[in-house]
Amino acid sequence: MNLAARLLELRGRHPLQILFARMSLTTALSCLYMWWTSVPDFPLGPRGLRWVLVVRGVTGFFGIYGMWYSMMYLPLAEATVITFLAPMLSGYICDVLLKDPFTRREQLASLVALAGVVFIARPTSLFGNAPAEGTHPQAPHTSDAASTETPAAHPGVGEEPTPAQRLGAILVALLGVLGAAGAFTAIRYIGKRAHPLITVTYFSVWSTLVSATALLVAPLLGIAQDTPPTVGFAGLLPSSAYEWFLLLSLGLCGFVMQFMMTAGVGGERSNRATAMTYTHMLFAAGFDKWVFGHEMPLVSVLGCGLIVGSALWAALGKKEGGGGRRPEEDAERGVGRAGERTPGEEAVPMLDSVEEVVEEGDEGGIPLVAHR
Repeated sequence: MNLAARLLELRGRHPLQILFARMSLTTALSCLYMWWTSVPDFPLGPRGLRWVLVVRGVTGFFGIYGMWYSMMYLPLAEATVITFLAPMLSGYICDVLLKDPFTRREQLASLVALAGVVFIARPTSLFGNAPAEGTHPQAPHTSDAASTETPAAHPGVGEEPTPAQRLGAILVALLGVLGAAGAFTAIRYIGKRAHPLITVTYFSVWSTLVSATALLVAPLLGIAQDTPPTVGFAGLLPSSAYEWFLLLSLGLCGFVMQFMMTAGVGGERSNRATAMTYTHMLFAAGFDKWVFGHEMPLVSVLGCGLIVGSALWAALGKKEGGGGRRPEEDAERGVGRAGERTPGEEAVPMLDSVEEVVEEGDEGGIPLVAHR
């Protein structure tokens, strides 16, 4: 998704234009699918969760826009490295607000993965230095005919981004980190109490409304109209088969990513699912090498190993602190404290034949199942 967005940016598309095209398509397809399959609580979602769904949509917009905007002035790997502050921040937020465990294993794995990300990206722009030769954003290898369509004034194509542009991109990317962390937290809170597509639709609808408003108002107020990429509906539609391919790829990959991320993060109470986002760096490093022509040195290969190893270590390790449902989820299912049924809950014969007994041990308790 990010690769397709970056390639469209290099062909003169503003992130708001790309966001509007992708999110309007996602909204239409999601609503059509949920209406056709009669998804429960469509279209507004469960009553008690609607405010959380709104929070997910608002924060998600800032998360994705921060990433796509920073890609105009930073290499894909550097723009990606900043977003990896979000999983750790989300872990701490969920630990404080939702009482979800952020175990020592997960904390250590997050730090190791973040170190691997830094090894790969070597974000010199974060430290105020000029990027090394061959590490700045550049257009992919294309034919002469295609390259003539790329505006020379576009950042990262005809000229080196200025320090002010790079600093602005970093600040917007940090705003995106806050948005992504808020989106992760909202998804974790919602869990399985709302269909993943309802959550995705709130995100896509809000992003469509905000981007459409910006594209409409910016030309009227004369905002960002001096140099390309300009903000507006003019030139929104793809002008070639290649751009149509990029746009369709963007929509398909983005929809699959949002659906799978929502289902995965919402269905896992611990931070293990969130930590899997560190594997984005593997794709970013690969695209920088094979699409944009950036070589991956040995230290970057080491960083890839740290990311994969720490993500697998966190994902395959034993859950600590419990991975059950939260109290609000139990209340909606009619389950009281200590596993007792509330008056409105129906008995399940299979579950009546067993009970769980936990004996304290060195590891904090080993669940045993005994027949009554």
